[in-house]
Amino acid sequence: MIFTLKVLCFILGYCVCVQVVGALFSLVDFWSELRRHWLLVVRAIVVWCGLALILAFILGETYRPAFVRGLRGYVEFFVVSYFFGRLLILRNRRLLNKD
Repeated sequence: MIFTLKVLCFILGYCVCVQVVGALFSLVDFWSELRRHWLLVVRAIVVWCGLALILAFILGETYRPAFVRGLRGYVEFFVVSYFFGRLLILRNRRLLNKD
């Protein structure tokens, strides 16, 4: 039972981190209209980062490491997939220029 709850905490951390990254990207999304929508951007960042912190503090010593691993796992996945995608773009540009 404890293993199942740890897996669920990991998945919860992963899902919350997706929302945190999305909230942080709202800065980029609303950059041209930031003067009008700054409150929306700040609210999204505060809500999702605050929820992640609250969940990290609420979860006990047993489940907190699984939750934090979920957060960290998505950040690692995001960074690796970003750089891998950039490498694919560069590779495809080189292949197209060889013709």
